[in-house]
Amino acid sequence: MTHRTTCADNSTPALPWFGKTPKRWRIARFSRSLELITEKATTSDFKVALENIRGWSGEYIDVEGQELAGEGIAFRAGDLLFGKLRPYLAKVWLADRDGAAVGDFHVYRSTAYRGAFLKYLLLNRSYIDLANGSTHGAMMPRASWGFVRSVIQPVPPIEEQRKIADYLDRETGQIDELILKQERLVHTLSERHQALLIHSTHPQKAHWVGRLGRVLRKLERPAIEGAETITAFRDGQVTLRSLRRSEGFTFSETEHGYQGVSPGDLVFHGLDGFAGAVGISNSSGISSPVYHVCSAEGENDVNYIALLLRALGLTGFLTTQAGNVRQRSVDFRNWGTFARLPLSLPAPAEQRHLVEQFSQSSTRTDALIAKAGEMIAVLKERRQALISAAVTGKIDVRGL
Repeated sequence: MTHRTTCADNSTPALPWFGKTPKRWRIARFSRSLELITEKATTSDFKVALENIRGWSGEYIDVEGQELAGEGIAFRAGDLLFGKLRPYLAKVWLADRDGAAVGDFHVYRSTAYRGAFLKYLLLNRSYIDLANGSTHGAMMPRASWGFVRSVIQPVPPIEEQRKIADYLDRETGQIDELILKQERLVHTLSERHQALLIHSTHPQKAHWVGRLGRVLRKLERPAIEGAETITAFRDGQVTLRSLRRSEGFTFSETEHGYQGVSPGDLVFHGLDGFAGAVGISNSSGISSPVYHVCSAEGENDVNYIALLLRALGLTGFLTTQAGNVRQRSVDFRNWGTFARLPLSLPAPAEQRHLVEQFSQSSTRTDALIAKAGEMIAVLKERRQALISAAVTGKIDVRGL
């Protein structure tokens, strides 16, 4: 990667989110440098929604089968689209063509900023944190133009903006290539893990055939006051939400309908279980009513049943059994529907053997996935550090 020089003329007073900047840079509120575009699109063959923008990357992605209703806001090539809904997702895109922004977008136009530089300025984590802290609305938090227009931002000379953007395009491009390689590795390892899971839960001979409600008992533990929330993730881990992440989740004002969860409980997400959100809890806490919290009946192994349900979801079987299939979810919230699932189980002793065999075989794969995930996290942090340093003048790219 390119050698960088630290700026020597950072002597302006430190400002809240970006600190000191070079003396040659101007400082101005966004209201002086940005125009908010609100004109409705009368017609457009190209429409953009929030799901078309990859968070934190500034990348546009096609969504297969996407149908967008509504007029949207008209934008031109060179305008900057900023996702105002849940700004922590960092949905920022520099338009490369004319079109219509459908949904919760701000569309910015500027003569003070080059579009490429403005993209990186808004992708700076410090700015995203600032915008996220300003949101209103508990369930659907949005950043307001009233706040954005008041934010003080650095305004480098136009030619320096071009050099900063070119530098970041080169540097982040190299990092993105490394991230992509690691993501491909994770995908390959995850496919291997899934194949192993399916093989481990399909014994040659069934010992018992019947309905799920005969081998799983729904628990109804009272919610523990002040307990943390338990979440079932699509990778099969069931743990405290705070140990993984909280962004993207909504939090209820009350705990009405919440239930207690103990270590060793089988936890199945009634809307997301079809995608693998089922497993054994490793913590005590509470879960929302959308979850089924269960224990195994008789001598059946609850770990095996959890693995089996996950395999049935990932192979598409659960989708065929649900009475209500919605976009991106399969509805098993009703215990009666869930309890009627047909299952075939090996003998309890074989269940335990298959669980042990799967655990031993998947340990190496899980370790490789974890290592690749750590590398991706480091690379993303490196990417963010470069963007932050460049857009705030902490490194001088003029001679590069």
